[in-house]
Amino acid sequence: MSKVPQNTVHPILDSEQGGGLLNVEICNPSPKTTLKLIQRLKALIMELIPDEVDIEQLKLPEVKNQVISPDTVSVFVDAGGDCRDAVPFCLLKLKEHFKSEALEDQSDYDEHICRSVACEALARYVVRRVDAERLPKLLSKRFSYVESDGDNSTPSSVLELAIDLHATFFLSSDEAQTAITSLWNGSWIQVHADKEQIEYLPYSKGAGHSLLSHFDPSRIGVPKYQNYLRIVIWLGFLAIYSLSVQSPTEQLNPEKTFDFWEVLLYGMSISFLLEEANKVFKSVRNQGMSSVFSFWTIINTVTYLLLTIAFTLRIAGIFSLNDTSSENLHMLSFEFLSLTSPLIWIKLLPIFDGFLWIGTMELVVIRMIRESFIFFLLLTVFFAGHAQALFALDAADGEQGSFTSICKMLLRSLFGDADFDTLSHHQRFGQPFGEIIFYVWNVVTILILMNVLVALYASSYEGVTDDAVNEFMAFFAGKTISMIRTPDQYVYIAPFNLIEGLFIAPLEYFVNKKTYRKINRWTLSILFFIPLSIIATLEANDHFTKTKFWKSLIDTRIPFDGEGDAFDPATEGEEYVISKHSFNALKSRLPDNSKTLEKSFDKSFKNLADELKTYYSLSEKIQEDIKRVETILAEKKEGGVKEDNRSKSSQGNSKNKKNKK
Repeated sequence: MSKVPQNTVHPILDSEQGGGLLNVEICNPSPKTTLKLIQRLKALIMELIPDEVDIEQLKLPEVKNQVISPDTVSVFVDAGGDCRDAVPFCLLKLKEHFKSEALEDQSDYDEHICRSVACEALARYVVRRVDAERLPKLLSKRFSYVESDGDNSTPSSVLELAIDLHATFFLSSDEAQTAITSLWNGSWIQVHADKEQIEYLPYSKGAGHSLLSHFDPSRIGVPKYQNYLRIVIWLGFLAIYSLSVQSPTEQLNPEKTFDFWEVLLYGMSISFLLEEANKVFKSVRNQGMSSVFSFWTIINTVTYLLLTIAFTLRIAGIFSLNDTSSENLHMLSFEFLSLTSPLIWIKLLPIFDGFLWIGTMELVVIRMIRESFIFFLLLTVFFAGHAQALFALDAADGEQGSFTSICKMLLRSLFGDADFDTLSHHQRFGQPFGEIIFYVWNVVTILILMNVLVALYASSYEGVTDDAVNEFMAFFAGKTISMIRTPDQYVYIAPFNLIEGLFIAPLEYFVNKKTYRKINRWTLSILFFIPLSIIATLEANDHFTKTKFWKSLIDTRIPFDGEGDAFDPATEGEEYVISKHSFNALKSRLPDNSKTLEKSFDKSFKNLADELKTYYSLSEKIQEDIKRVETILAEKKEGGVKEDNRSKSSQGNSKNKKNKK
């Protein structure tokens, strides 16, 4: 790929980048100053979150948040002093630090996770307070700090760091999505200021509806157009691959050399391999080894590796002097070529991953594959133990059987085709020990490991779908930034990168930069004339609706040893001052969350006591009513007895009178 010019700090944009630079200054602290700011913000976080709090409470809006209130956000903004533009970056680095601390210190795991979430939430709310004019430069400014081993860290911007950390809550904010959407559709463009710095600038190319005024070779680097063009190229590659594998008898002819379709197939394969190797190399250099272990990187690596093996065997077969060997090599080459078919077809999924539902399902599948690692680890351990046991029992009688047949038998039982008849052979597997081992294998795999796999898949599905929108936004942000993150000023999409590597890139060392730029622009205009004409037509008719602004092998850890000056760090000889507000003054403005759990428990107990008092008062009232009713009934009963006595006495008197008569 072409190198980026390294001698201009603030480039004057020509027609290929669009409008001029905004007159907006962003602080540029030294790595040492950035480290001091990180240490100071960490001390504030420890004061803000001394104990575990409710994580969902931390993600509430500022006006409803009891922990991260608007005053709290102001404290962290003021804590940066002149370096307040670096506060979001430092907070995201602290998120990474506290997350690693949680894994190392399991006793305080919940507290560290709460602090990690708080750092991400604070970074989101701090960015929300940035003016619309400053937002592009703030999100693109790359900062660096001094690591524990004394080296400067790889410069990274807030947006890039959030993607690397998979900070879904930060990336789902309006500001981050404004930047991502603008970069995706080309409303913002990425300009290389120097070797390490980039800037996001609004694109203002051409007024009117003239096709020529909108014909710009640099527009081929816009992520949206890149994505569409790569899909068309891959569909063409799929068609060429299909034509190549449809005639195996011709390819197996020892006297046959490369035909037209094979030349196209292997030529495009080499270009894809070089593009992927360049991408992986720059990702490892800028982001570390962790960036390599992604789903699509692994798929691409395996695909291009199989194609390379097939190509190598094809070459060896053509130049082999032995006809039998040549035929065998051709057959083996065709077999490896056939193995790539599922991988080539699966790479069509990015056509539809721009839709929320399909993109979410793609995330679910990727997460399922990643989390099934523990299942395959357990399966491998159990498989090795049982296979070795059966092999030993088979060899105990002096006749050693095939170890491959034993492995196939165990694998077939895993898929529901258990062969119990073979294990019942008395002499071969030492009846009944062989059957016992085989039954144990089936019980462990079918009843235990399969249920573990189902539980892992269910957890993966729930983990993505419960926060599907934010997960999709983070995925889309990573896809967008990955297309422009590598420092290539002139984008040659494979297979056209072969032309760049063979004919264009060597000229950089023999011509001046102005001439080299003209050569690249003319070359891009010729190679991509059709897609550039379509882009110019669309942008000329639509006049380009603009997005609104406001809507590891070395110790790379942050050194927190000797934090005595972390509260009010001095920046001798520096242009920027951090401690414009004293640490104690900032601390006094923070809400007191030291008794968060105690306060919530006290509130719960108070509510319980109030409810008990209410029930007690109601029970007393009910008891009084019961006593009142009992009194009334007693009075009525007593009155009834008096009435009976009165009636009896009257009846007795009447009888006496009758007797006297």
